[in-house]
Amino acid sequence: MGPLTDEAKFAVGLERVRQIDPKIILSSHLPPARGVTEQFLKVLASVPAAEPFVGPNHEQFEQLVALTQQEA
Repeated sequence: MGPLTDEAKFAVGLERVRQIDPKIILSSHLPPARGVTEQFLKVLASVPAAEPFVGPNHEQFEQLVALTQQEA
């Protein structure tokens, strides 16, 4: 499978964020991140070449649900 996105265009977007140099990054799912912009940009730079996540199919999902119900 090919890259998830155009790596060159993605890199340009990351560079724009780098130039802004945010002191804090806010997310709706994580606590505020202060002083870690460069670390985040390094992780994000690996995204275009990453293998896409493939979740469970219907049968696998049902098996997962059954397992959680057995433990309860």
